Amino acid sequence: RGFLRQRVHDKVVPQEWEFIGLRLFAFYAMTDLVRAVDLCFATDAQLTDGACRSTWGLLPLSIRVVLWWARDITMLVSLAFFLDFTVGWTHTLLNRHPPSWLAAITRIGVPSICIGMSGCAVGLVMTNRAVWIFGLVAWVALLNIGTAAIGWKLLWSILPDVRRHLGGVARPEADMLVFQARVVAVGMLVLAAAIFAGFLPIFALRLREGAVSWPMVPSRPLGVYIGDTHFSPLSSLPVGVTPNPGPECVEMMIGWALLFGCVLSAKGCSGMQTSACGYVTRRELGVALLKDTAYGSNSKAE
Repeated sequence: RGFLRQRVHDKVVPQEWEFIGLRLFAFYAMTDLVRAVDLCFATDAQLTDGACRSTWGLLPLSIRVVLWWARDITMLVSLAFFLDFTVGWTHTLLNRHPPSWLAAITRIGVPSICIGMSGCAVGLVMTNRAVWIFGLVAWVALLNIGTAAIGWKLLWSILPDVRRHLGGVARPEADMLVFQARVVAVGMLVLAAAIFAGFLPIFALRLREGAVSWPMVPSRPLGVYIGDTHFSPLSSLPVGVTPNPGPECVEMMIGWALLFGCVLSAKGCSGMQTSACGYVTRRELGVALLKDTAYGSNSKAE
């Protein structure tokens, strides 16, 4: 609705990230809404019927995994697209070719990690082996190495150069683009630190305790399909045992922070014509900002 109002009343058009990102996060929100009907929580206790509990015990594990997969893959694709878009318009503005390793991470690395995570999800459902969860964590850690490298490059090299190049003559939306890129870059560095300082030591401890041989569903033997399993409801927890909402809160915070910070804060581009695709592409945006800075420099010289 905001984009329609912008087009009709404010005479602005969306840029590439706004146009694609809004659609990606609409799908993300739908999957999260369905998943939230019967959220799953883990407990720190080792219980005979498994450490996982759901709010009501309604969704089978197969549907739960599909929803989790769709939501998280959409989030990763959105993150990769935002980073690729940011690298594109910033380097167009700076009149540089982006380093090949940046494109390799967003266009090859992230899709490869998505494939690896998908394989771990299938393995978990098909074999009842909790060790596949550790495979997922390993893929997430690898992802965070790549995104943290991009975040570092943005914060300490690309964005300072962009700010110096823009000076005080840039379009108003340029400030928002730079702000969004900086927030995402800082967030990626913080998340990488949290993963390596918090989650990985916990999982290493679980592996030492023999988690390789733990079943995901204790009532089923190893090596069998568990997609039809329903987790016990929260009401079945023993007295004194509480669920741990930490992992669930972290995952939701990442996705919804990107949604509010990078999609709903978008302001569109004023005074620009869209290409045939219906939005201002990253190259068109970079060229427009470059022209603005050149015009501003000439005006100051006069």
